[in-house]
This record gives sequence, structure tokens and C-alpha cells, in this order.
Amino acid sequence: HPSLLSWLVRHHLGEGRTKEAERLLERHKAFYAAHPVYWDDWTTLHILRGQGEEAEAACLRSLDLDPSRIGPWQILGLLRGARGDWAGAEQAFTTLLQIDPHFPRGRERLEDARARREGDARPLP
Repeated sequence: HPSLLSWLVRHHLGEGRTKEAERLLERHKAFYAAHPVYWDDWTTLHILRGQGEEAEAACLRSLDLDPSRIGPWQILGLLRGARGDWAGAEQAFTTLLQIDPHFPRGRERLEDARARREGDARPLP
């Protein structure tokens, strides 16, 4: 079941065992790749390894499978902001707020991305 695999992967990641997490994901790819949570776990693994482009690609794959989930939109906005793509971050946070207008700090993150896109270099909250 995808939830059990995700729990095991996140347990390994929480213990700093990224190789074990990656082996689990690779071993079960044929069965679980159609589930968004599988790609969420790849996103987390790549973030922990400092692999921003790979993390963004996994996040986009998760959103391809289920664009109604707010977690991946938040992560996508943060990843895009981290690499200076403020228009992309703004788009991700806008979509997040369309799904859940009351998402904590969603409006603040959207306004920050918009301000940075317009040239305001204030520090991230």
C-alpha cells in the first residue's frame, strides 16, 4: 500500500538513511509510481540531498497525478523561490490558495514571491 511504503521511506529519511529510502522507492516503482505520494517521497529525498532540480521534477510528477493536493504546491513554490524563479513561485502559491484560501502562511508566501518578482529584495519570513 502506498501509505505503508511512504511511512517506511520517511522513517529511513528521518534516520538519515537516504540510500535505504532510495532502494525502497526503486524496488517498488513499478507498482507505486502511479501514486502521488510516491513522488512526494522522491521530492523529500532529493531535497535532503540538495538536488533542487530533481526535487522539482518529482514534485511536478506528483502534481500531474493529483493537482488538488496543496502540499506539493507549497513545496513547488518554495523550490522555485529558492532558485530565484519568483514568477514560478507566485504561480504555485496562487494555485495553492485557489485550492485552500486559508492555508497557513499561504497569502504571506504569495505576497513575498510577488514582491520579489517585482524587485523587492526583503528577506523571506
